Amino acid sequence: MTAAPHLPGFEDEELLPGEDLASEPAFWLAHLLLTLGHDVEEPEEYGVARAAYDALVERLSATETPTLLLRVPFRRPRQIPLALGITEEQARTLAEALRGH
Repeated sequence: MTAAPHLPGFEDEELLPGEDLASEPAFWLAHLLLTLGHDVEEPEEYGVARAAYDALVERLSATETPTLLLRVPFRRPRQIPLALGITEEQARTLAEALRGH
């Protein structure tokens, strides 16, 4: 994993680069279902092992662990950071800070 970039408004937060997780099908299934407020009884139906799915749900739901940061690349040098597990207020702060970049 690469080092997390500086994000305005998150100086006191520990950010953990999460691009490696984005290559895992369990990440996307867990992320989408948590976002929708759903769970799935048999993640194997989506090609995801139960243990991998449960581990990702636990990681994405944990509030005491560092915030996961995904960077979505566009034309260089542009990237859009996607911070998972942040509060609505933190999301607003991040959006406002990024408008100036």
